[in-house]
Amino acid sequence: MKPVNGHGERAQGSLEYLILIGGAVAVAAIVVVLLLGVSSSGGTSAKTSVDTYMETQAASGADVGLLKNTSFERGASDWVVSGAGSKEIISSGCINGTKCVHVLPAASQDWTGYSQTVTVGASGPLVIGKTYTVSVYKKGLCSVVWNCRNNTTIISTPAGCTGGLESGSWSSPSAWTRVSKTFTTIPGINNVIFYVSSGAGVNLGEGYCEMVLVRDA
Repeated sequence: MKPVNGHGERAQGSLEYLILIGGAVAVAAIVVVLLLGVSSSGGTSAKTSVDTYMETQAASGADVGLLKNTSFERGASDWVVSGAGSKEIISSGCINGTKCVHVLPAASQDWTGYSQTVTVGASGPLVIGKTYTVSVYKKGLCSVVWNCRNNTTIISTPAGCTGGLESGSWSSPSAWTRVSKTFTTIPGINNVIFYVSSGAGVNLGEGYCEMVLVRDA
């Protein structure tokens, strides 16, 4: 029998509309579950993605993170050169960008390399009481060390600010290794100086460093 006055069509249309709504609700529920799964287990992945993005930008010569010329793509620009021994920005054998640091201390075993000072203050770049992550690609006896200071005086108490990614047993003389470490700025400091050098303490020697990133932890 032919429907009268279109009621049959409207009823069918309403049923299809309800089916569509039900499908949309089911899809939304699946999306929520997936998002919850990512938020509960995706902390490390999120940080890795940030690091990867920053390293890509730095390799192109852009300033990323809290250091300038973090990948040395502009040579020694924005870095202070100091210490006895040989230090140079080379363009071969690097792992990410086109430039990296090669350091070799003098016979006196004095450290040699590059340094950069970052201000600590209410408006940054570094802020008191905040935690930051430092990462570097290194090969051989190259270290990244940072000193938390009040003007030129190193402030070591409380612990947790001054530190470094120093050369150790994990330093391969032939393979690049990416290492990272966190530090927290402490009251009483107004700057942090970062060194990319031939080592620290007894771990002085030839080495290579690349991609020194300092960012919010």
